[in-house]
Amino acid sequence: MTTAQQQPVEAAPRRGWWRRNWKWLVVGLVLVVGISAGGGYYYLFGRMLLSEPFKIAWDAVKNSKQVSAELGAPISGGWTPHGTVNQDPNMPEATMNFSISGPNGTADVAALARRIDGIWGFPRFEVDTRPLDGSVEGKHLDLTGEINAGKPDDVQKFDPTKPQPKTTTTEEAPPDLNIKLDDVPSAPSGK
Repeated sequence: MTTAQQQPVEAAPRRGWWRRNWKWLVVGLVLVVGISAGGGYYYLFGRMLLSEPFKIAWDAVKNSKQVSAELGAPISGGWTPHGTVNQDPNMPEATMNFSISGPNGTADVAALARRIDGIWGFPRFEVDTRPLDGSVEGKHLDLTGEINAGKPDDVQKFDPTKPQPKTTTTEEAPPDLNIKLDDVPSAPSGK
């Protein structure tokens, strides 16, 4: 066969749009799902994870001798904290709950934090442990004193030995403060 006698080569049929671009669609779908999941995680947990009171609470739990004695070391978890952080200038406050775990068990942490004079303190910081084997009942640990060591108190404590301020009663009020209602002029009527 000579070149002039060869059969013309038929062009391959053109593939459809879907068959040409399905790989790009899968990559785009994976990116959209990943970005949506990351945004959802940040919306639910990120603000608490990045807040200053949570970071202080997390460091306190990781470094607590009481928690390490119950759960073992290292302490992990804390990826899904729940709560609120109120940045109100009059009373900044945060409430948080999160779970932690160690080689010997798991625990739930509940804390209340307040910022006074720029320092976060914890009026409540409790850890409820659960052993892995379930044979022993878990313990309730109050870490409030441990986490607040060296920080100023947010509420003054009552001291019975301290002299109390004198309160004034109505019988001891000076005579010029005693006002009789008969001496008070009445408001003019609008009629």
